[in-house]
Amino acid sequence: MLPMEGPAKLRAAWPDVLNEAHESYGWNAPKVTRERPSPSEIDLLDRLLPLIYDLKEPNRTIVVGRMMGLTWAKIGRRVKERGMRGSGYQELKESFVRGLAALYARDPSLWGSGAI
Repeated sequence: MLPMEGPAKLRAAWPDVLNEAHESYGWNAPKVTRERPSPSEIDLLDRLLPLIYDLKEPNRTIVVGRMMGLTWAKIGRRVKERGMRGSGYQELKESFVRGLAALYARDPSLWGSGAI
């Protein structure tokens, strides 16, 4: 039998090309962008950083970790890696509260302004 005349039929095993972003749902990781801080939030951080540096460990590590959005588990691992005591969930929360209390004692006006 002789082959048919004309072009060969399509024989590709590649998936279809996605031309639109809404067609590619689930294929690519979502791009998460952080919100830019306002000028007043930057000023607040400028006031808080020197106070945070004066905190004792592990309170400083815990407060900074929570500011960065880390989970309690990640903070606990970091505290444990650094050889500090108190890496359990309840101990971390208590150290966090002690750290905030120390910051408040140093500059109560930060909390009175409603900024924190």
